[in-house]
Amino acid sequence: MQTTLETIDNWCKENRLKISEDKSALMPMFTRNKVVLKSHPTIIERGIKIVSQMKYLGVTLDCKLDWYPHTQYLENKLLRIRNSLVRCSTATWDKTVHNLNTIYKYAILPVITYASEAWSISVSKRAKSKLQEIQRAFLIFKTNAYKSVSNEALLTITGIMPIKQAMQL
Repeated sequence: MQTTLETIDNWCKENRLKISEDKSALMPMFTRNKVVLKSHPTIIERGIKIVSQMKYLGVTLDCKLDWYPHTQYLENKLLRIRNSLVRCSTATWDKTVHNLNTIYKYAILPVITYASEAWSISVSKRAKSKLQEIQRAFLIFKTNAYKSVSNEALLTITGIMPIKQAMQL
């Protein structure tokens, strides 16, 4: 770690750049002992924060690489979008199947599958089920179905492929 930090530091000096202490963070990937890292002299000297998850280019990375925090972020984001759609659709415009298919295809699905080539390889079981819950919430809204309807029936009725196939999981 010392040589890596020195290499980065030398590159920054050559290019007349400075590492921002406010924006720099270290996420331990292969060790769970954060106490050892916090007492490391290089980390103390540079003022680097130790974090268990960070957001990079819209993807939440976590130290376990199971992608569950990212799927939680997606759930919160898409729940707000769905709730806004529910409020708007009941008050101002007719909720047609064509409109909802367009919204799903061009607004919801791209948000879910953003950068999925990178993170869908090692997604955990609970993250997969969270993705299915996200898709299911929108499908229930789209069909006005009961919450007890099976996922397979919702997918068949709407003609939408399962999220696993959309992301190549």
